[in-house]
Amino acid sequence: GAGEEADELRTRIESMPNHVTWHGQLSPQELAAQMRNAHVFVLPSFYEGLALVIVEAIACGCRVVATGLPGTVELAQQLPDAIKLVDPPTMRTIDQPLEEDLPAFVERLAEAIQSSLATPPLTDATSLVRTFTWKAVFDRIANAWRAALV
Repeated sequence: GAGEEADELRTRIESMPNHVTWHGQLSPQELAAQMRNAHVFVLPSFYEGLALVIVEAIACGCRVVATGLPGTVELAQQLPDAIKLVDPPTMRTIDQPLEEDLPAFVERLAEAIQSSLATPPLTDATSLVRTFTWKAVFDRIANAWRAALV
């Protein structure tokens, strides 16, 4: 991110040097290398469309903990062995949670992370994400168009 929120986050991260590492902006190759070295990828979003980063994390061998939002729920239905969903807090607006619901959300998130860390790593990530390759997506679209033309 950028701006005031990113600056606040960076300051907070710098206050926790034994727990969090700030990598800054990474190239796609650097990000993939970081993911391949991780056991769990966490996406605690309050708003997501189709979170492609989840598929990328799984392709790199990460288990995923994510907020149960429409786009992430759909992915979890297709990849149930790799994704653990956490119920989101009650939302004030589309991307702003109620402050009083955050402690319970953080607790649910921590429990899901601990559970995922205690689960063996993914062993066959490539087969899990095979349906999300560019070719597989194109083939589904082409088949839908062929069916519509008949």
